[in-house]
Amino acid sequence: MSGPNQIFGDRQLAKAIYLRHMAAMKAILNLGEMKFGGRESNAYKIYKKIVMDEFYVAMSEVFAALEKANLLKKCPCNASIRKGYKRECDHCNGAGWCNSDNLNEKLNEDGPPPDILPL
Repeated sequence: MSGPNQIFGDRQLAKAIYLRHMAAMKAILNLGEMKFGGRESNAYKIYKKIVMDEFYVAMSEVFAALEKANLLKKCPCNASIRKGYKRECDHCNGAGWCNSDNLNEKLNEDGPPPDILPL
């Protein structure tokens, strides 16, 4: 994943949201693995399913709302948010959504992205 100051460097909103939430989910799952004694325990498997479902449903709801607001559109790569990272897509990295033309126009009004963006 990009460093915290580059997460929105290419100005792809869904990609930035997706990568940041995937990193947070991984950290939470790692904590659960320590708590429940490894990935093979039944308790961890249940925990993992709940955490992953919550993250994927929440991100999908946010992306759908941003699509409705004409800020995002479905990515041409046809990625599915639940299938994981798709590194070969520069627009979404697996999120399944990318910037709408409307959002790209708004972002380009301000010129090129700055080197450092606060989170």
